[in-house]
Amino acid sequence: MQCGMCAEMKKLTNPFRVMKAGGKYMLITYGNPLIRMPWLKTLPTPWKSIILHVFPRPGSPKALKPSPRDILEPVYMLEDLTLGPQFNLDDPDWHYIYICTKENEDTTKPPPNKAKKVLASKGGKEK
Repeated sequence: MQCGMCAEMKKLTNPFRVMKAGGKYMLITYGNPLIRMPWLKTLPTPWKSIILHVFPRPGSPKALKPSPRDILEPVYMLEDLTLGPQFNLDDPDWHYIYICTKENEDTTKPPPNKAKKVLASKGGKEK
């Protein structure tokens, strides 16, 4: 558990830093999209995609009732980061699972220097 003002950023940047291109980061939290998406969409961590799953808390009344939707299906966020009328974001009985995929190429680093090598032979032709 991390506390402090920079803890949220560290929680995201450290895994992003060591993750290979195309890697996935899974964040399981009580934090709804209004709270978590601003942190997940920061510049130090340019995720290629963020997929959201919502599960009822084990043992809660929601977990005991049959769901009208397939629990393994991702949930689509609206532009205002809400999830539609079937989800009350203030309800503590939801777990939010964010699956973040890192870009295939590291877009946070400058491109490598592709200077042409010059041969030391006659004419100095490029290789």
